[in-house]
Amino acid sequence: MRITAEMRPFWTEDAKFKAMRIAAEEAAAKDASLNAVVSFNAALKAAKSMPEAEDAVCRGLVDKISSVLMLDAEDMDVTRSLSHYPLDSLVAIEIRNFITREFEANMQVLELLSSGSIQTLAKGVCAKSKLVNFG
Repeated sequence: MRITAEMRPFWTEDAKFKAMRIAAEEAAAKDASLNAVVSFNAALKAAKSMPEAEDAVCRGLVDKISSVLMLDAEDMDVTRSLSHYPLDSLVAIEIRNFITREFEANMQVLELLSSGSIQTLAKGVCAKSKLVNFG
């Protein structure tokens, strides 16, 4: 059972789960103080080379895909095929919109779904992004 700031099931207010709720709130407060808000757009703009840009995009994709699919980012493998993850068309559209918004790259949903791994998708996003100008 997982309780996070974004995901609070109806049963978290039940007295039996008070200790879990308090622990989750304390963990969220600790994480919020340790981690500043990550702007993947700013990280991509700050990249000095293509490998740095690909890494920034890859981190952003892992963060978005893991949050949409409700998985831990640590459990995601960037070299594993996207078909391994339960991506349906609605999730793919949400990821495509994230790519457009954060990385200023226009991708088709079919292109996204057929790109192979997250790492390969990151390279494709960098190739199409208006923010990447490394020749």
